[in-house]
Amino acid sequence: MQPLHSYPDDDTLNIWARNIGPERATRAWVWRSIEQKDGTAAFGSDWPVVTLNPWPGVQTALTRQTSDGNPPGGFVPRQRLSLEDTIRAYTLDAAFAGHREKSEGSIEAGKLADLILIDRDLFRIEPSDIGKTEVLITMAGGKIVYESPNWKNPPAGEKSK
Repeated sequence: MQPLHSYPDDDTLNIWARNIGPERATRAWVWRSIEQKDGTAAFGSDWPVVTLNPWPGVQTALTRQTSDGNPPGGFVPRQRLSLEDTIRAYTLDAAFAGHREKSEGSIEAGKLADLILIDRDLFRIEPSDIGKTEVLITMAGGKIVYESPNWKNPPAGEKSK
């Protein structure tokens, strides 16, 4: 699933929802319901339909609002996910969907060392700011494959501020 498909812009709210009707629109992108019934929601990108960048999708899964905070309260707000559930959907549950959960999707001994370092603690910021997150380092197979120009790697033994 792609959280950005539920982005409640004018197209979603005033064309799509109007065409399917208000009752059916209440069952749009029912991630929380899937989770409550022990289903697995695997998130990813539907590129090139939406961006490869996962952060706007994470923000949408949490808020069900546009980046401007509309609609107030969110589109079908009872289907919002927690940050923990959203991260799992993008990582371990996506690996599960690809039959790779034994080698990917979480940081555990014996799994591939594919991980990222980001510029903020997602658990300490407002969900509406998650879309601004930047990846500083990307590791694949334990090797750094990307370093942001904004990455400031302190010398060994020196703590960053």
